[in-house]
Parts: sequence; C-alpha cells; structure tokens
Amino acid sequence: MSGYFATRETADAPGNVDVSLIPEGYILIGVVVTNIHRGIYFGFFLTTFDKFGRPALPRGAELELLDSRHCRYYGNLEGAEHLGYWSLATKGPKEDSQVGPAVAQAVIRNVQNVLICTREALETFHAQGWGQCIR
Repeated sequence: MSGYFATRETADAPGNVDVSLIPEGYILIGVVVTNIHRGIYFGFFLTTFDKFGRPALPRGAELELLDSRHCRYYGNLEGAEHLGYWSLATKGPKEDSQVGPAVAQAVIRNVQNVLICTREALETFHAQGWGQCIR
C-alpha cells in the first residue's frame, strides 16, 4: 500500500502528525477529498483497518476531517508536476498552489472522492506554511 497512515505506536510520523492524540485501536490517515461542488480539501481522517488490513474509507456522503485545509488552486501544468487533484495526494501542493490555513474540524458534505495521501504529500502540506497541524 503506497498511502501513509499513522498509529499511536508510529515512531517516524511526519511533523504534522502528533501520534499521542490517536485513540488506541485507530489509525490517522491524510486524505484529499473532493465533493460534487468541485471543492478540494486536505485533512486527516480517523479510522480503523478493514477486514483486508487497509484503512477503512467512508462510504457515505459526509466525511469529518481533522485539521482540514481548503485547496483552492493546486498549480499549473508546467513541467507536468500537477496533472489534476490526484497529484495533491501523491506529491502535495507545489509553490504556486493556494491552500488555506487549517481548521480544527470540518464536515465535508456531498463527498465524491477520497484519496489517501502518500508520506511525501503529507510532508509537503506540512512544509507549505500556515503552521503546525494536529495539535
């Protein structure tokens, strides 16, 4: 599995993940979420493993995100770095991306896509500014 997730026992979590806040038996995954209104959001989703050992993703129309950020613009096509919002989940935002500050908790309605972020994407979101997440 190429997505990154953290548990309470994770020793090498990125700087924006405080593993001490993860409840016992749960995992915290970074996700990029889109909705039917063309909104794009980054945040952390608290979940468990499914019966196949993968993070259980939501199946409904609403998703609660922790330390959610609105991704207003994710860069241009120069150099083929960003070929759509899926690049936010694999590489994170680039210098010309516009990503707002984190809010502690958000409920995203009319969810259309949920993409699990790679470790590289999580570190890039953290380094992009607006301060520390998951406090």
